[in-house]
Amino acid sequence: MVDAVLALLGEVMQASTIDTSALRALLQPILLGELERAEVARALGGERGPEEIARRVQAELDAVATIEDAVRHNRLDAARAVLERAVTVGLPVPAAETAEHSYLARLVLRGLPRIHRINAEREQNHYDDDLADVLPPLLASSMAVGVPSGAPSGAPSGNAVSRTDRRPASVVAPSAPALVPTVMPAQPAAQSSLVAAPVASIDPVEPNASPVPNRKEVETHPPHGHVPERGVATVFSEESL
Repeated sequence: MVDAVLALLGEVMQASTIDTSALRALLQPILLGELERAEVARALGGERGPEEIARRVQAELDAVATIEDAVRHNRLDAARAVLERAVTVGLPVPAAETAEHSYLARLVLRGLPRIHRINAEREQNHYDDDLADVLPPLLASSMAVGVPSGAPSGAPSGNAVSRTDRRPASVVAPSAPALVPTVMPAQPAAQSSLVAAPVASIDPVEPNASPVPNRKEVETHPPHGHVPERGVATVFSEESL
């Protein structure tokens, strides 16, 4: 019983001396390194078809289940390969068989399932914006629809007008052409004397007369030397005289 109490006190004292904040700071570069290593492997893996993509996705999901089971049973050896790769890139991983190493190994195992889930998404070309820290941010003008390819940078896209220059649009109607008197060419002599077509005249109906009006054909004679306007006829009837 005394030995058990002393062992328990030793674990508590050892745990209190672990700088967990420093070990947690190592977790991010270790996991990001694993994520980038998987992306490089995808880039160098050549072209793949739908069956290969499905196989890779399933392998990532199987790795998630295996690591979660290792965390459940505290099998810290499952993080050995990851920690060895971290040492090769120069990260200050604590020495094996130490409390700091065990704590870091468990942290890594807790974070690896998320890395494998991200890899499963990337195998299907579902990327979160992991290049946000590499590429410059997109300008609002470059995200607008209809930007001409040869337009200078910063130029407004389409018909966009800035808020300060927004004025009511004015529509200028095209001016009517000036009226120019048109001189008609002299008509031939043969056409100067127009023969008026017979025009039907309707006499007024006298009382007690037949309801059928007396239709007479009157031939109009224009005055000598005067040509009436085209389409206008003068009608006279005997009664009107």
